Amino acid sequence: MYNYAQLNESNIVVGISQLSNKVDLSNMILLESYDTSLLGATYDEESGEFVPAPPPEPVPQGPDPIEQLQAENAALMMQVAQLEAKNEQQAGDTAFLILKNAELEAQATQTAQEQASLLMELTMKGVI
Repeated sequence: MYNYAQLNESNIVVGISQLSNKVDLSNMILLESYDTSLLGATYDEESGEFVPAPPPEPVPQGPDPIEQLQAENAALMMQVAQLEAKNEQQAGDTAFLILKNAELEAQATQTAQEQASLLMELTMKGVI
């Protein structure tokens, strides 16, 4: 059996073949053994050696989805707490206004009673 490295137009190994017959093609380089570690390597025609492929660039990792969701959840919880505090403040303000309104209504009722009493007194004395 004959083992060959298959090269593309840039002399990069794109395949390893094991053939029963010899071939004579410029893009097929005879190997001593079936070696898949050569995939991606560049063949140097002058030296007849394979230059290993550079390691792939690390793919930048985005934020961890769990951590991102936890951060979003914490922000939402903070907004809820702020809204609840605002709601409690408004409820307190509403209660105060209801109490103040009741006081004013009581004062208005008392004033109306006092006016009615004065009118009656003035009427009884014949002033009116």
